[in-house]
Amino acid sequence: AHGKGQGIAGSSYDNEALNYPHYQRDDFHEPCGIEQSDYTQNAESVRQCQLVGLPDLNTSDPTVQSRIADYLDTLAALGVGGIRIDAAKHMAPSDIAEILAQVDAPLYAFQEVIDLGGEAISATEYQGTGDITEFRYGASLGDIFNNQALANLQQFGESPALLPSEQAVVFTDNHDNQRGHGAGGSNILTHRDDVLYRLANMFMLAWPYGYPKVMSSYAFSNSDQGPPQVAVYQQGEAQCGEAWVCEHRWPEIANMVAFRQQAEGAEVTHWWDNGHHQIAFSREAQGFIAINREQQALTHTFQTDMADGRYQNVTAEEQCITVENGQLTLNIPAMSAAALHVGAPCPAS
Repeated sequence: AHGKGQGIAGSSYDNEALNYPHYQRDDFHEPCGIEQSDYTQNAESVRQCQLVGLPDLNTSDPTVQSRIADYLDTLAALGVGGIRIDAAKHMAPSDIAEILAQVDAPLYAFQEVIDLGGEAISATEYQGTGDITEFRYGASLGDIFNNQALANLQQFGESPALLPSEQAVVFTDNHDNQRGHGAGGSNILTHRDDVLYRLANMFMLAWPYGYPKVMSSYAFSNSDQGPPQVAVYQQGEAQCGEAWVCEHRWPEIANMVAFRQQAEGAEVTHWWDNGHHQIAFSREAQGFIAINREQQALTHTFQTDMADGRYQNVTAEEQCITVENGQLTLNIPAMSAAALHVGAPCPAS
């Protein structure tokens, strides 16, 4: 916490004196600032000095490690199943490893490491301590949906610049870069991009690279704005659409989560594109998706690996798609998509 004041249950804190309920001055690194040049030249300063003036715990100290591990076990006892390690690049990988090794609970952990290349600290240094945020994913995906042909997505994720799929936590946007902070710049797609954002999230959830993370936001007019004063739930109903954006509830995104789960482990087959902004592919026999990012309808007969039958188009209400002899014919409106998977058959008529 910044400054000094009263916490809960009668506790107090003092930022300048480094006096907190569980930590005292000796538990922190000596105060020093991080210069912009340190990010490319001095990993030690990045890890041992103060990020934007915040007190920096000495996470190499066994006592500090033990207290953090105890805290994580306390959270797990309350029902927490996983944690996000914020600003992990400001901690040594060996420190993170020691802390997590002392946690008794089977917590899932992933680490926020912003790595766009050319820095003194690389995301690959953290592969031994858990999954890692792949910020280049959202920047690249946004660039393609904004500026390139979707046909370029055929090999998406296979770049040696990206983390291995099994360790990459991927996302179109997060709470930082949707506000212009962090990484990605103007290429980052957010809920304000509406249709493009929906299509990009559908692709992310259908494509087998990485562990996808879906964003859920509140509306804001400046990057420092806090959450709405109105509760997100009232009388048992979610208040989505104005103050609370609730992207995770948008049907095109929410329904693709089951697609992702159903297609787990299935390869991409029967890739199709028109050379521009219309693409389609199967996930072996588990699912199929077609995305039309053009201003005219897409009508085409596609080959799939899916068994014959009738399946729900999970992007549209009460629409059934027939697969016959492994083929299906779609008429997809402009700037729209269709997706089906074996976990969502149409009810027998």
